[in-house]
Amino acid sequence: MSIDELTDDELRDRLFERLYARLRVEHDKDPATLLFNRTPIAFWSSRHGSLLTVDKPADARLLRITLDWEHRPGQPRPEPWTASVFRTADGARLALTGSMEGTVEDVVDDIVQAFLNRTAQVEGMS
Repeated sequence: MSIDELTDDELRDRLFERLYARLRVEHDKDPATLLFNRTPIAFWSSRHGSLLTVDKPADARLLRITLDWEHRPGQPRPEPWTASVFRTADGARLALTGSMEGTVEDVVDDIVQAFLNRTAQVEGMS
């Protein structure tokens, strides 16, 4: 079924399941990517001390994503990275705030890449 044929709940569930599955694949490649505390409406993943929260909000958003960074002593705590997934105005695509528009797979790929890039371990730091 195409995006515009799915209800918001169906699309929300599809996004949630695909994103969780992709992060499981990333865990298999890199055990530093952890998945835990999955519920019907949210799951959490961590990598190198940063925490990713993905949830299905009860509003117009399909998914809400928050990435809290690892806190380093002596440095100010950085603001979390937040993003949301919505339908585009025409209902035929998905939009990731501050990023791109596309299919379910496009958006899932973009979220996973953002998570991996933003949590990459810096050379010489643990």
